[in-house]
Amino acid sequence: MISVLIVDDELLIRETLTHYIQWSELGVDTVLMAADGNKALEIIRSDQPDIILSDIKMPHMNGIQLAQIVKESFPDICFAILSGYADKEYLKEAIYLHLDAYIEKPINLEEISTLVRSLVSECRKKKEQAEHIAEACKNAQAVVTSVQKEDKKIAPPKLY
Repeated sequence: MISVLIVDDELLIRETLTHYIQWSELGVDTVLMAADGNKALEIIRSDQPDIILSDIKMPHMNGIQLAQIVKESFPDICFAILSGYADKEYLKEAIYLHLDAYIEKPINLEEISTLVRSLVSECRKKKEQAEHIAEACKNAQAVVTSVQKEDKKIAPPKLY
């Protein structure tokens, strides 16, 4: 299951993205929305979306501040900025934070769809890697347990 969180203070943007992108065709099962960074953090903590599409300029907390928190606390979440501002400082911050994309508004639904398809693929790869690592850890623990049991069966040598 892949989930996306759309964070934008403009209701029209949130609704346009939610209703006019064919999410299921892109591999997305759940689309969540937040009107600002604070509400987004609540949703991120409770639902841990796989992908975040966030505006830059919002009340209470801007998109760059939100991205900093997300990258520190939830590094596996893919994060893309949607901005109506062609400000080089915002772009530099996005690059510094290693964000996944920076798309300028007005939004282009085809461009967003292409981005989301790419991010869904990346998220699936991350999840597969995490599953492989978990399986390897489980197998390693089983080997350690088995060796420990065998060690107990072998009597220690007698010392004279």
